[in-house]
Amino acid sequence: MLIIPQKITLLYFTTIIFASLSCFASPHINVIYPKDGQRVVARDITYIMGTIEPKDAKLYINGTEIAVYHTGAFLAVLPVKKGIFPFKCRIVKDGKTLSELTRTVNITHWTPKPITTKNIIEKSTLLPASNIGITLGETILFSCKTKPSCKVVCVIKDGKKSIEFPLFDKYGGGIYKAEHTFNEEIHSASIVYKVLNNTNIPSVKSDAVITVQNVDKYPVYIVNTPIMEMKARDRASYNGNYTSFLTQGSVLQSSGFNGKWTRLLQDNETQVYVRTSQLTKLISKKLITKNVLTDIIVTESSEKVVAYLRGINIANVKWLQFPAERKLGIKLFKTSISDCGEVLVTKNSRVTDIKKIMGLDSCELVFKLDFEPDWGFDIQYKNGYGIVTINKPLTENKQRPITVCIDPGHGGDELGAVGPSGLMEKNANLAMCQTLKKRLIGSGFNVIMTRDEDIKVPIYDRHRFAHRNRADLFISIHYNACPDGTDPFKRRGLELYYYYDSGKYFASFIHNELKRVSKIKDNGLAFKSLVVCRDYTIPSCLIELDYISIPEAEATIMTDEYRERISSAIVLALNKYLGRDLNGK
Repeated sequence: MLIIPQKITLLYFTTIIFASLSCFASPHINVIYPKDGQRVVARDITYIMGTIEPKDAKLYINGTEIAVYHTGAFLAVLPVKKGIFPFKCRIVKDGKTLSELTRTVNITHWTPKPITTKNIIEKSTLLPASNIGITLGETILFSCKTKPSCKVVCVIKDGKKSIEFPLFDKYGGGIYKAEHTFNEEIHSASIVYKVLNNTNIPSVKSDAVITVQNVDKYPVYIVNTPIMEMKARDRASYNGNYTSFLTQGSVLQSSGFNGKWTRLLQDNETQVYVRTSQLTKLISKKLITKNVLTDIIVTESSEKVVAYLRGINIANVKWLQFPAERKLGIKLFKTSISDCGEVLVTKNSRVTDIKKIMGLDSCELVFKLDFEPDWGFDIQYKNGYGIVTINKPLTENKQRPITVCIDPGHGGDELGAVGPSGLMEKNANLAMCQTLKKRLIGSGFNVIMTRDEDIKVPIYDRHRFAHRNRADLFISIHYNACPDGTDPFKRRGLELYYYYDSGKYFASFIHNELKRVSKIKDNGLAFKSLVVCRDYTIPSCLIELDYISIPEAEATIMTDEYRERISSAIVLALNKYLGRDLNGK
């Protein structure tokens, strides 16, 4: 029986009714993507998709006959040219043209900017592009673009103080660059670019200013964003790599800024960038988070190993993973280790050794275990202790009920991808998850869902929901799509993603079973920094089951047979992961 989300039942059956009356519908072409007038980033090819009526007519786009699926859906990958480009669509039956439609788009693609020929310094090319603050002894890159063969200088002005240095066009393309190291303080100094050998090119003053001062003159901040939302990056950009997550309530010294980003000192060796909007400036530097680790007391329950770290009031941490080893490490920033501390471990503990490593302004603890730490871990703070918990393998207690949190991606006004017939990913995700829920319950699992209707669930609320309901495992279900300028037929495949090794181990079982039954190419299991995968307390993964933009996939994923086949494979994978038989025992 087809399981249909409650809030889309009317929509679904309306679609069925119209489909049954299709023989009476007037001939037409409905292009779902791209929209008329849309800007499409592509170099040589891109795709167009939609439906036709009647379904058995022949479809031609720009003179090329396009395969039409039995549902009337089509997906065509066609050559394109830069500029205003028409897709001329025509359907033909019995030698007669039934309908025509032209969909016009603007094809653009990245090309190197041409050499400047005008007597200008292009203001949009200036670096640094935003207000920037650094400490003494640091080096900054300066850059501008103007005509080739010029003598260009950069002038930094701070009141009566002025610093001037030349910029060089290394490759002859009119892009002038130079690095400069600052060894004296300046405050909100202006940056001016000048051409010395061409008076027809006016000087340009940057909108950015630069500040250079000792680190202790920068403010301290308190982190006001919950853990796992406070992402620390290695550079001042949304494209920066994550280095760790900062702990809400921790206080850190800043050491500079770059536009909307503040640079924080995690310790004397590690600087990270976070969005300034996630911080609150403090007046007192005495509040900076510092810890002295004294004793380590290890206890256990039937489900967890618990290590109490005395002297850790609050800390920013980085988890250290050792793939295929029975070890788990944690780096505690702004933390030293007392020489007189003790390590107290209960008899027959699952912790066989604890290695303490002291750095310049941080320390590392490496827990050696008699099991692999692939089942989740965490640290909390209470009454002067940092409390590290390491989950024991779920395989060790086969009678314990396991709670699985299923996350149907998107929802509400977040539609996700769309198929050529207009099937929205949010609805396909929900239908798949409802079938999976039924099969998991039948196999003895407790199941919770982040949504069971067509509503929007904020991305960070999805794992919070899993925590509140004490979930043991987390699976996010999605269907994929392609960006402009690509071929969906070549990309189509099964994909799974993880962030931590615990998620990789968990996802590998699902991956192995889905490969066996999915009937499409396997694109593999890969690391990816996705919000729903970054919770280290619960083994988590995200599954892209297929590409919804493929007509065959769009038609298949809403069938009973497909959803039952995929659900059965995931249930089997979870039972194997937990060391249980096919009946979940």
